[in-house]
Amino acid sequence: MLDDAERRLRERFAAYLPEKETQLVAADQWPFGASSFSASTTAAVWRTVPS
Repeated sequence: MLDDAERRLRERFAAYLPEKETQLVAADQWPFGASSFSASTTAAVWRTVPS
């Protein structure tokens, strides 16, 4: 069963996915804060974070 955040994610971005895959997508998302709109970038994260 999907929790509230997973349900909203499915409604907005993943309506075509089965419930299990929606849960995987929700678990893989990184939260971000308001500072992401004002902080300066110092390095490309894709170079250090594994895919």
